Amino acid sequence: MKLANQLFQNKWKIPLNWDKIESYKLMEDAGFVTFPNSGIPLFPPIGKSIMEKISNIVRVAAENADFSELYLPLVQNRSFLESTSRAEMFNNEFFQLSGNLENMIMSPTNEEIFLNHGKMGLESYKQLPIRTYQIAEKFRNIKKPKGILRSKQFLMCDMVSFDKDEKSLIKSAGLFEEIAQDVFKNLNIKPIRLS
Repeated sequence: MKLANQLFQNKWKIPLNWDKIESYKLMEDAGFVTFPNSGIPLFPPIGKSIMEKISNIVRVAAENADFSELYLPLVQNRSFLESTSRAEMFNNEFFQLSGNLENMIMSPTNEEIFLNHGKMGLESYKQLPIRTYQIAEKFRNIKKPKGILRSKQFLMCDMVSFDKDEKSLIKSAGLFEEIAQDVFKNLNIKPIRLS
């Protein structure tokens, strides 16, 4: 990628007071992301490239732990969240569609879709454990969006396991932890664990 042939090339510089700037603002100042509308990020080629590289680090770690990637829809029927009583949790944050899609929403989260997929595809407990994940866009109409972590549109990785017993569930939880540690290690990030 030639920087000279990119839009906003003059923004690719680190501000002198970088250590006093919030991370999302620093990324915006450095030209990795911009917000044409509040809470809706636009990633120029350099930002998109970084995002894809991080996603690939997550993919390698997940697949090394025997997780399979799914591609889930960007829209879902509101009834999925209503069936688990989580519609109330996100009610004011739904991006509601209209017309003949008025029962559909932009996906704020995908746990219910994973569960439905598991119910439809599981033939026998002998298939378990099944460990799966996705990296996909999510949409939440947050009132005061701030940066890329609390934006209205964001990229998120979900990991789900279907286990036959508590022992298997504990093993899956340990694998989630290992995947996260591998990702942090590859990104040279030292995480702080909050209890």
